[in-house]
Amino acid sequence: MKKRKKTDVAVRESEIEDVFATYPQILSQVLDFDFDLNLIARQMELPSGRLDLLTTAKNKLYLIELKVESFKNEFLNQVLSYRVDLEKLQEEEKLVAGEITTIILVPSFRHRDSQLCEDSQVVLKQYSPDNVLIEFYRRMSGISNFLTIKPVDLGVWNIHLINRVLYNLAEENTIEGLRSKLGIAKGTIRNHLLFAEKILLVRKEKHKYYLTDLGVEYVEGRDPKLSDSYLSERQTHLLQNRIARDPFASETIFGIYTVVESIFTLARNAYPVHFEQLVDYFRETVGKRTEWNSKRSAFLGAGAYSNFAVELGLVARVGDMLMLTPAGFRFILMLQLHKGIKIVDAMGFE
Repeated sequence: MKKRKKTDVAVRESEIEDVFATYPQILSQVLDFDFDLNLIARQMELPSGRLDLLTTAKNKLYLIELKVESFKNEFLNQVLSYRVDLEKLQEEEKLVAGEITTIILVPSFRHRDSQLCEDSQVVLKQYSPDNVLIEFYRRMSGISNFLTIKPVDLGVWNIHLINRVLYNLAEENTIEGLRSKLGIAKGTIRNHLLFAEKILLVRKEKHKYYLTDLGVEYVEGRDPKLSDSYLSERQTHLLQNRIARDPFASETIFGIYTVVESIFTLARNAYPVHFEQLVDYFRETVGKRTEWNSKRSAFLGAGAYSNFAVELGLVARVGDMLMLTPAGFRFILMLQLHKGIKIVDAMGFE
């Protein structure tokens, strides 16, 4: 395979255009403007073709044609035709009046290209498509939780470890009260309550903790025939359904669904999936390369979250081999549906 140059661009123009249409502020940055542009039209149909972007600011119009390849003379001819079309529309009072600034955006051009455009009163501006996409990701990650969410280590190795605290929360809803009643260290109780918050079973108000509606169902769903070291069928079903319906609700829920999804993906290579295969893949998938930078930390992270999946009945483990259960397959199918809906809603796609 031919080695790619750092300057090679492989992106569709329509995608860069989409960024500028969604975030005109990014377009202003690219153009070195200290004011915001307002989008009038995108892919505007004109007699001589389709204009990429028409924007306005400060009683002026900005005709913008963007490319993802080096400048060509035909680009200049193209925008000059567009400008004539727009001026005609203004004469016919079909377009708002205002001076038209004509701009061509390209990744690279030669000095003589710049002079050629200047002679035609056209601004030739260099931009980096990769920087545009990086800025788009930065802005999206600020409003879309699913882009930056990562699992956390709360010192809990199994879900059932929080049962004692949950089952006594109706009587004692402070850490100190639970410590006195259960004889468990305050740090352990704090971790268990935080974990319970992350799986939506508990909410905190100041220094007191209360069961959520899901938490009440979880406690009521315990099987009196089982010790606190086990989850009942009803409890596992409650958590399975909640995780699948809202996979980005918390860092811990994200980690649980991702470990199941990782096993599903790795199964394409070999099945059952060996735990060693899961460790590095899971670390990369959940974005914990920096935090879990040692083999031990990656092992513990994958171990804890695979334990949760096993305890929920989504994954079976025999020795170091991991397999999806029937519930795990159903979970994956339901997860894909709800995950897609959550992503579309978060990003505001139409």
